Amino acid sequence: MTEQEITDTPELETAPPAPSSEPAVAEARLAMSAEQEPEPRRQRGSWKRRALGKSKAESPGNDRLLRFGLLALVLFAPLTMGGVHFLPALLLPLLALALATYALHCHWEKGLHLGLVGVLLGAWVLVTALQLVPLPFGLVQTLSPNAAASYQQTYGLLGESPGWVPLSVSPSRTAIALWTVLGLFAVYVTAFLHFRTRHRFAWVLEGLLAVALLFGFASLLQTGLYKTSILGFFPIDHLAATRLKTPLLNSNHAAAFFGAMSPIALGLALASNNTWRRATFIVFYILLSGFMFMCESRGAMLAWLLSHLVFWFVSRDKANQSRLVSIVVVLGMLLAIAAAAYVGHRELDVRVQDFANGVEGVTNELERDTDGTEAIDILEANIAQAKSTVRLEKVAVYRDLPRILSDYPLVGIGRGAFGDLYPAYSTQGLPGTFRHVENEPLELLVEYGVFFGLLFLIIMGLTLVRWLTQSDWREAERPLAAGLLTALTFLTVQNLFDFNLRYIGLGFLFALCAGVVAGRRTRYLQVRREHRTRKMARGDEESQIPKTLLEQFSFPTMVVTLAVVGLSTFVALGNISNAKRGANDDDVVALRLVVDKMEPTFNPEQARKEFLATARAVLISRPVDGHLTFLVGLGLLRTGHGGAEVAEPWLETARTLTPADYRVHLLLGRVLATQGRFDAAAKSFAAAAALHRGVSRDVLKSAAEVLPTVKNLELSLTEDPAEWTLLGAELIRGRRFAEALELGDFLDREHPDHPEGIDLQIRTLVALGIPEGAADLIDDMVERFGDLPATFKRKAELALTRKDYRAADAALEEGLEHHPGDTQLLLARVDLLLGPGRHLFDDDITWRHNVEVTFVGLRSTPLSNTAVRFQYQFTRGRFLAMVEEYRAALTAFESAHQLARNNLAAMRMIVDMDLKLGELDRAETMIQKLSKVVSKDETAELLRRLDAEVKAAPSKRLSNPMNTGLGDGRDLEK
Repeated sequence: MTEQEITDTPELETAPPAPSSEPAVAEARLAMSAEQEPEPRRQRGSWKRRALGKSKAESPGNDRLLRFGLLALVLFAPLTMGGVHFLPALLLPLLALALATYALHCHWEKGLHLGLVGVLLGAWVLVTALQLVPLPFGLVQTLSPNAAASYQQTYGLLGESPGWVPLSVSPSRTAIALWTVLGLFAVYVTAFLHFRTRHRFAWVLEGLLAVALLFGFASLLQTGLYKTSILGFFPIDHLAATRLKTPLLNSNHAAAFFGAMSPIALGLALASNNTWRRATFIVFYILLSGFMFMCESRGAMLAWLLSHLVFWFVSRDKANQSRLVSIVVVLGMLLAIAAAAYVGHRELDVRVQDFANGVEGVTNELERDTDGTEAIDILEANIAQAKSTVRLEKVAVYRDLPRILSDYPLVGIGRGAFGDLYPAYSTQGLPGTFRHVENEPLELLVEYGVFFGLLFLIIMGLTLVRWLTQSDWREAERPLAAGLLTALTFLTVQNLFDFNLRYIGLGFLFALCAGVVAGRRTRYLQVRREHRTRKMARGDEESQIPKTLLEQFSFPTMVVTLAVVGLSTFVALGNISNAKRGANDDDVVALRLVVDKMEPTFNPEQARKEFLATARAVLISRPVDGHLTFLVGLGLLRTGHGGAEVAEPWLETARTLTPADYRVHLLLGRVLATQGRFDAAAKSFAAAAALHRGVSRDVLKSAAEVLPTVKNLELSLTEDPAEWTLLGAELIRGRRFAEALELGDFLDREHPDHPEGIDLQIRTLVALGIPEGAADLIDDMVERFGDLPATFKRKAELALTRKDYRAADAALEEGLEHHPGDTQLLLARVDLLLGPGRHLFDDDITWRHNVEVTFVGLRSTPLSNTAVRFQYQFTRGRFLAMVEEYRAALTAFESAHQLARNNLAAMRMIVDMDLKLGELDRAETMIQKLSKVVSKDETAELLRRLDAEVKAAPSKRLSNPMNTGLGDGRDLEK
């Protein structure tokens, strides 16, 4: 008999292996007859089914609807970006609930039994819904004092008293999370009810494999054709920087999807007796594993490695194929170790370089009109900060969790609320926003409290271990069960490093696999009980298998579970508006637009009332979101007279909720300075500068502008010498020379081992035009600190004040002899040669040779820093434009623009090059972008130039030769 015939035969699908003895044969036949004879059931449905004695559950049409419905949910969940947006996150769980309702309708007559996992999922739904139900404020104070304090604080800022409030500290996040939990319950129930009957088992695995392959080919299509949208439908800003780009925006989630599907293909291969089918499934297994590795997720690789051990453990009793399984497991482990080591080394190196060099801060600081020496000042500070240490973010987050658990031990913070609450507990000053712990068990403990969190994790963990250790799987189903259990294990292990089960893209797959396994285990137990019953009826001495406590009360348990899920569905429907806020942040975006458009009015009190009325619903739905509170404070500040006094308590609250956000400290410092509280403002500026990654020029510029005395400026200083240099530069730029000299003297006295103090005094004297004093200090600097790069740069600046360009160039050349490859000196020399130093050479050939030699020195220096790369590309573009290689210059300026999207200098140069090359359409597009940020006069001048080029275009030759210029190949990928 072929494998196809075996899987299509209902009698053999659930029958035990054929015994050899005669009594055993009779026993097996008795068991098969027990499975074939239907239990008494109500007669319903069409007259044909009633005549044949069949139930509605055995209808082929119903089978197809349930099976294809499950597979469609598993397919469309990842194709819609995993359900991260509101519509798919709402519609797909609703469809899953409808499918589960139909499955209950079809299988009601079987004697409904949802299993232990089903009851646990129902309890999960109930607890999540209870977090959204408004309760009296006094009761919330008893159950969760810190949650009550958060609501009291928000209502107090609004001038109201709290009434009925929910337990969740972020109801909008919990509302959208409730729909995900409902969807998981519905998928599990449908799969459990469907596969606890005699229906074909292998079919669903083949369907899952088809779903995985479809998603894989959709990912290949996404990688090759679509860069700014998901398969041409959903516009997006960016895709994951991995070899395979998928509709699941998070590459870790995509890797988990493929990694969970690959052992299912391996199980189908081992279950097949046909050589060609087995070879086909092995190819699919290799293909899906390759897709997983292309997603470059180290956590998925580790989970893939460990799950193969599980596959070998579950399928080890299949003796004739154990060698193939062992070979696949060993090769898979070696491949996973090698790939994880390669990707881990590469990714860790990139992240360490990015964070150490302050990429985030530098990119922000270059988002302005800076070039020449001003950008070099920023560059110097950033290079100095490259020596800062780097922490591992996830481990740092784990360290902060005990504090959250101690504050919310009983009922937790609410499902999905971690991202709003965590900034208040962050002690690491990490960049970015952490929406999740990236460890699902730990996040469950935080969200639901210690009691329910531990109960849920223990029951689910013990259930999975029990499924893995039970060895009574039928031989025909053992490889298939191994594939499903390995997929469950993979997703469980991978969620120790990720959070993909809280989205339907992976959650539906997990629930389906769990439902199928639980359904088959229930069917096994049912067949054994029917077998024992017939033996006892025959007179054989055999005891019946005792029922568990859950089975004894299956009907009331089922009724209670379905009732609480139904009530929870009504709670979810009542919080749809909150769910939309939690999924898309539409209200937050709308509030931000309102703040951006706000201007001082003649009636500021009325403007504040209207603004707070607009923000009220968003604030109450996310009372611990510090960013939202900061946004409201900023809006109040912009209402005009008296705005600072009204905004201060909001900003103080925002500082409490997001103590690691430098923007809050910066704005609060400005507000305090307007009130004359300069010492407090200076401390706030110091905190902002310490928190800012990379260059904190905004902070130092504000301090230099609003702090009146050197004593205040001293309070604003951090321990970073690079910040001292920038603060001095801002004082000089603001022509506060007396304060700059006094600050330099203070730094030199307090920190005699650092050259920044005397260097600031030199720069101030140079700016004041006192070369003699600057020269004496330079000699003193050389005597104390030796030949530092800054020494030669100050000598060059001193020569420039005397307009002695040859001496300036000589000083820079001498510095490069002592410090070859120093980026500061190389960029300073290029800046000099492209400016007044050009006239030092007798002809353009010699000048060009010297510039190119300097660029060669820059090319030989690793430019791992965003600011360095920007300065390099911008300076290179200036040089190419000067030698009339406009095409190559345009390429360089576009590279600089890629590194700093809103840098006005780069945008202006792109317009200039486009006009010179006759690229009028591109020039017009860039002028439109510039018009939003530059003055009307400048926009009018650019449009005038564009009109002149348009009129002259028919008579001009636009076929400029393709110039290559400096073909250094230094693109953005380096």
